Amino acid sequence: MFRRLATVAAFLVLIPLLPAHSHAQKLHALVVGDESEWAQWGEFLPNVQMDMLYMFVTLFNNVPENQLDIRNITIEAGVPGSPANILREIDDFKVSANDTLMIYFTGHGGADDRGHYLSLEKGKLYRSQLKDRMVAKGARLTVILTDCCNVRGDGFSFAAPAPDLNSPRTVTPVFKSLFFDPSGLVDVNSSAPSESAFFFVEKDEDGMHQGSLFSRSLTKYLKGAQNRRVSWDQVVQDVKKEVHKAFQKNYPGGAAVAKGQLRQKAQNVYAITYPGMPDERGPRTGLTIRDYAGQGVLIVSIRAKSPGTQVYDLKTNRYVSLEPNQIIISASGRRVRGTASFEQMVAEAAKKPEKDKVMRIEVADPRFGTKEYLMRLSH
Repeated sequence: MFRRLATVAAFLVLIPLLPAHSHAQKLHALVVGDESEWAQWGEFLPNVQMDMLYMFVTLFNNVPENQLDIRNITIEAGVPGSPANILREIDDFKVSANDTLMIYFTGHGGADDRGHYLSLEKGKLYRSQLKDRMVAKGARLTVILTDCCNVRGDGFSFAAPAPDLNSPRTVTPVFKSLFFDPSGLVDVNSSAPSESAFFFVEKDEDGMHQGSLFSRSLTKYLKGAQNRRVSWDQVVQDVKKEVHKAFQKNYPGGAAVAKGQLRQKAQNVYAITYPGMPDERGPRTGLTIRDYAGQGVLIVSIRAKSPGTQVYDLKTNRYVSLEPNQIIISASGRRVRGTASFEQMVAEAAKKPEKDKVMRIEVADPRFGTKEYLMRLSH
């Protein structure tokens, strides 16, 4: 591990010895990084180490010590990564109703029919499991920030160097507006479904790794906004733009995690939810889908308050919600062969005048056979 990270760890040991005001609103933060041999980072390991260090420093520079309860899980050689260990650490936080509970993870990730997950040596920690366990703590605000791939398989995710520690006397305006004033849930990943998370190719002027596109863009934004109030919507939209520009600059011809894989043309920050998130932003259908053996697309998940939750059943003449594990076999009178063909159909429908942005879809369900629905797209 980097010596600078060890210094931060030593600093953390001193925190519980400092006087704290029991009535002060607190930010409880768990920083998790997978540096293990199992992760097989090779030459990219320094990026993961710097990722964690940069997040530590961002927290220390924005929240005074008496209002910051920060813990660290560094998965190293001989210490297998375990979902149970992360959940146990979450359970151990003493959270009051007016506090904020946050987790930041850098490592491998993937997705399957249960949804997005953090990939660890001892198993998968599904995002839904993590969210449920954290929300159950009863905090005012729950924040899940993950920098990992979001594809059906393993991938790389890296991070950033950091400045010196400078603990403020009070919570900075940017952290107060993001982590102390709002309530609800923040759930953001560095890459959208079917995308991998990438790192900066170029090193900085000192020859150091810059880390991942997302973590570097996020912490740089928070540093620049330290003395002003911002909303989660501002953060997400601005960081999305920075990650997009950084990807285009570092990978002008696209990039692939492994030889033989399709080249990814962009990396898009994926916000599942956050306080003040506008309803019109996000997927046009609200569906997350996957190929289904050339016979359509399987619905993996559906975003709340999206078009997929308000489709019109042509048989019963009422509005219903689509459900996971249903299979879309045709749309707009054409057979759906897979994800690419359905995305193309959605894109074509979205170009029509507002009153015509409706798709007629045929859906197969093992419980009741095949039904037809009308789905109005949103932007």
